[in-house]
Amino acid sequence: MSPMKAQVMEDRNRSRRLVQVANRGRSNSINIGANESLEHAKKKFEICWELVQQEKEFYTECKFESGGRADIFILDDCKVIEIVCSETDESLNNKANKYPPDAEIEVVRV
Repeated sequence: MSPMKAQVMEDRNRSRRLVQVANRGRSNSINIGANESLEHAKKKFEICWELVQQEKEFYTECKFESGGRADIFILDDCKVIEIVCSETDESLNNKANKYPPDAEIEVVRV
């Protein structure tokens, strides 16, 4: 295994340890909630499609050991993507406080 591939695997495993529940352990699958709007689900699909093209590994709708939840969690980069339609900055800040401390956070507004 190349050193680069080994580093990617190590990054993914480190990120997995931060997650409590994620799509029954399946990565790169999209979980759509019954209460999500169509535009939210479409944006999630578009982002995940791009991640697959980049050969990134991710979970959708995962729950962290720290208690937070993320729309998309990219294991390769320890990055959380939150897709928001109408949430306030205060609500997003409250969510961010529950993310793993080393996670990078990106907010995508639709």
